[in-house]
Amino acid sequence: MAIDDLFTERLLLREFADTDFDALREIDGDPEILRYRTRTEITPAETRAFLVQAQSEAADQPRQRYALAVVLRAGGRLVGQCGLTIINSAYDEAFMWYSVSRREWGQGYATEAAGRLLRFGFEDAGLRRIFAECHPDNLASARVMEKIGLRRESVSGAERLRYAATKDEPPAQTAGDGR
Repeated sequence: MAIDDLFTERLLLREFADTDFDALREIDGDPEILRYRTRTEITPAETRAFLVQAQSEAADQPRQRYALAVVLRAGGRLVGQCGLTIINSAYDEAFMWYSVSRREWGQGYATEAAGRLLRFGFEDAGLRRIFAECHPDNLASARVMEKIGLRRESVSGAERLRYAATKDEPPAQTAGDGR
């Protein structure tokens, strides 16, 4: 089932549209953005397949993944992507992910989008637990997770940092406006 648009002070989180390809391609094709990801290259065909899949999954019931475009409310320009991927059969635990166009880094958009997505997950999607991960050297992403109130978890032998929150244990701090 498609979600209604999610708003923050400066952003709109919405389902992806075909017209998002060029802006999403800018993110997917940027080696600096991919530097800390498990995939070091995303081809144009893979970006197109992602868009098609994201649009198809919006109608799934129960929904396995919420893949959303992050768009500036002023001007409507796509500046990033974020999502929740359900990881268990109880549909109550999800992996959160996000990325923002490099030219928008330092504006607080990732924090603002991730904070809104966290609230959606707990308040609307019925999730019990949400976690996110990043490469240990990706300090900016770790800071986003801390700012929205996720708590660092210990993962033995992992080459990734993991942060999480549960519905019963509110985030460590209130998710702010991202700035």
